[in-house]
Amino acid sequence: MALTLEDLLPIDQQLRSVQPHERVAFAIDIMYRHGYGQLPVTGANGEFQGQVITFESVIRAIQSFRTEAGALLVRDAAQRVRSYAADADLLATRDGIHRDKRFEQLLSRKNDFEQIVGEPMEWERLDNRQACRIAVYSKAQILTDAESPTLLEWAAKKATFFYKAFEPQFPREKSPL
Repeated sequence: MALTLEDLLPIDQQLRSVQPHERVAFAIDIMYRHGYGQLPVTGANGEFQGQVITFESVIRAIQSFRTEAGALLVRDAAQRVRSYAADADLLATRDGIHRDKRFEQLLSRKNDFEQIVGEPMEWERLDNRQACRIAVYSKAQILTDAESPTLLEWAAKKATFFYKAFEPQFPREKSPL
């Protein structure tokens, strides 16, 4: 049986959350009293909505709406986050978090990579998958143009540029032999 995220919570620790229609001041009070940096936003049925409210998101909402915290609702300050099911396998979740962090590191250097490759690339997070994708797409049709020398030359050239751009980011481990 896999250890889950839910298994890590002490039995006496109740999950605290807020709903979109509640006042931001209420959320701030809960976060302050319990020393939380964020709270999940849940629906009327208690199901997580894929959003959290944080002190930072409240400040952004205050600036954006040019108002006071007392005038805002949680929905005004909530921000989308990636989430994992409470019964998710911890090792798979850890791998997903690591993958997301690595993707963000690469994405932060997007302009550098696209300059090496020579054109804009598609940066696809592929949520709920065990991979992310960074790609360049051709307008060619694979079924009709697969043998085209132009397409083959383009693919070989892009593969070389991808290797030059990304190979230094993934150093190979030295063999113990």
